[in-house]
Amino acid sequence: MTPLEQRNERLAQTIIKNLKRRHIEGFYCATAEEAVKKVSELSWHAGGARP
Repeated sequence: MTPLEQRNERLAQTIIKNLKRRHIEGFYCATAEEAVKKVSELSWHAGGARP
């Protein structure tokens, strides 16, 4: 993991922690593929169409 990737992950965890205080769920995805998978999972749980 590069220093930039480590920084991004730490920053995301801080933001997610702050969102949680406001009762908002947040997620961090290190890659575009992970993000696509997470969005697909979330849209399915929210009642969206399944691909």
